[in-house]
Amino acid sequence: MTIDADVAATLEMLKLAPVPGPEIEMATFRAMMAAGNAARGEPFSITRVQDVRFPGMDGDVPARFYANGAPDAPLLLYFHGGGWSFCNLDTHDDFCRRLSALLGWSLLSVDYRLAPEHPYPAAFDDCWSALEWVNGDGTEALGITPTAIVVGGDSAGGNIAAGMCIAAIERDGPRIDHQLLLYPALDPRLQTESIRTNGRDYYLTEGSLRHLWGLYLGGRDADVYAAPAFHDDLSRLPPATIVTAEYDPLRDEARDYAARLEAAGVPVAYRCIEGTIHGFAQMPNLASQQKLMAFLKGELTELLIR
Repeated sequence: MTIDADVAATLEMLKLAPVPGPEIEMATFRAMMAAGNAARGEPFSITRVQDVRFPGMDGDVPARFYANGAPDAPLLLYFHGGGWSFCNLDTHDDFCRRLSALLGWSLLSVDYRLAPEHPYPAAFDDCWSALEWVNGDGTEALGITPTAIVVGGDSAGGNIAAGMCIAAIERDGPRIDHQLLLYPALDPRLQTESIRTNGRDYYLTEGSLRHLWGLYLGGRDADVYAAPAFHDDLSRLPPATIVTAEYDPLRDEARDYAARLEAAGVPVAYRCIEGTIHGFAQMPNLASQQKLMAFLKGELTELLIR
């Protein structure tokens, strides 16, 4: 399938702010992201939005709580994308509002520490602390009694969510009922066919991916929490909803992970959204984002009922 016309137009605009590689200073890119976010209009309206903090391994961690349903609605613990090095609560605020409203769920977005200032496992540890908190006294503090706890994220956040599910099995808890992985980064080897075919011309490049993986790992070898594709036994992992984009260099590693989960007996809902690129979930002007939201509303509700 050819690339969508609205995506092609967006790609032209994104050339003004390419994903950071070795040639782009991270501080400069973060400043561009902040300026772009400040230029957005009125936020999507939702019943409740509240900035909170919870105890982490190295001090309190900021987060933002969203609610648009009953107190016993499922809770989505959400980890934003951004190559583990940029983006924050504000860059993903609109998407989190829309997703909470769409599903009628509570949502807690975690402002984890960023590389290169805080390499792995800092971000993972912050998100793990969030999982422990919502499985402990965090739900009381938020005034909710969720019937299910879902971990999820996009890109780097999907990586963290997938690693969290592995850790929860190996560490015998806390509870995770489902994982939502939106075009996740799962394998630092970057050897798939989609890396070769989509790794130059569609915003996220192979060079940027190698650079961002390097910043995140900070010279460490990747374990299975940092690189979930390395994990051998997927059979005990929670059910998964996994979404990829046709023109995303990360497409094949996420597709392969979905296939491995399914082969291991894990219920999986997988969808590749055609005609679009990495990051489209944060682009509400795209038709492909609307396709994503419709898919999530149907599949997440269905899988949690099962």
